[in-house]
Amino acid sequence: YVSDFYNRIIGHYEVPLTNPLRDYERGRVWRITYKGMKPRNFDISKDNADQLMAVFNDPNLMVRMLAMSEMSDRLGKDAIEPLTTLLESGKATSLQKVHGLWVLYRLHALPADLLTKAAQDSDAMVRTHAMRMLAETNPWTDEYHQLALNGLKDSDALTRRCAADALGQHEDVSNVQPLMAMLESADPLDTHLVYVAKMALRNQLESPGSYAKLGELTPAQVNVIAKMSLAVPTAESSGFIL
Repeated sequence: YVSDFYNRIIGHYEVPLTNPLRDYERGRVWRITYKGMKPRNFDISKDNADQLMAVFNDPNLMVRMLAMSEMSDRLGKDAIEPLTTLLESGKATSLQKVHGLWVLYRLHALPADLLTKAAQDSDAMVRTHAMRMLAETNPWTDEYHQLALNGLKDSDALTRRCAADALGQHEDVSNVQPLMAMLESADPLDTHLVYVAKMALRNQLESPGSYAKLGELTPAQVNVIAKMSLAVPTAESSGFIL
């Protein structure tokens, strides 16, 4: 049951608060009942690795997350071999790839070749999660760095955004030019992509000595760096702006 207020008019601020039609005396009580499918019994607390990997295909995200926790927390190291076998078999669905990779990541058992394969997957969802794993991975190898740089040019906007975030978590002045190029080509209406790209670019400039390594910049790039420098609280950024 939900108790709710009542108004004869739209109860948002497009109607003045002094409008006499606003009702301060009446309310409503809603009764909510379930009329969908028959609820299923759900218990995976004793499922083995094969059964849990099958649950990764469930349409309910919460169910899939619970299966991940069962594998990483209950099965632990015993989940590594069956998961790796499935992911290397080429028979895993996209959902199994995503959740299986994250379980291996949790167990500190994610092979570099599987992460590389995921970053090049035909499904954008898998590539996106690969970029998210790269963002959380330390230390980085040159191969991981290149995967994130390649992600900036991905055909999927969310994958590009996650690639920019991954670079933003691993400062390197060599990331500046690729990030500026992506920022210049980004759709200005994709505000999330633009925002993350700007944050990633700002992070590169926070590293000591980064400004001295920028090299030759076009006037447009100087303008971009100057704007980002306003959010970088260092003497180097102040000197660049000056």
